[in-house]
Amino acid sequence: ERSALSPTGTAGFHEPLKFAHFHDGGSHAFDVDESVTDWLIEWNAATRLEREKKWVPAKEAFLALAEAETVTDLQESRALAEAARCARESGEEDDGALLERIPWEEIQKTARMEQLLAEREWTTLLDEFGGEELASWSFTEIGQAAAARARAYSSLKKGEEAENDYQL
Repeated sequence: ERSALSPTGTAGFHEPLKFAHFHDGGSHAFDVDESVTDWLIEWNAATRLEREKKWVPAKEAFLALAEAETVTDLQESRALAEAARCARESGEEDDGALLERIPWEEIQKTARMEQLLAEREWTTLLDEFGGEELASWSFTEIGQAAAARARAYSSLKKGEEAENDYQL
């Protein structure tokens, strides 16, 4: 789920609809059943709304993804973190309630850091997460958390700490 070359959108790898088609020769257009959808297809649709700054519909799309029947903890966590971001961008005050619902602790902490950055609460961010040993986190989560904490250090003119996190 976290390291697939071509993500399947599920906790496993055996998803025949996600298998690649090899074709010997020039390009080939394969028939597509437009009624087929899955978590990744819906995620892409939600992120399109987000890129277009349609915050409320994007938030609703991410919430629907988080509540999907076959969602994994990682998928639910990512969807809720994005829903919280959309809520924050749209001016909603209650994005903290969404953060509390995130099951994956590292994603929840990173989303909290992003919330504090948006509120320009750099000191609070460092009070809460300055001692966090980010290098021990899942490799997929380290980068975003380290970048968020580095932005807080940088904003408070703590160059050496910011550089350490940026290098991490």
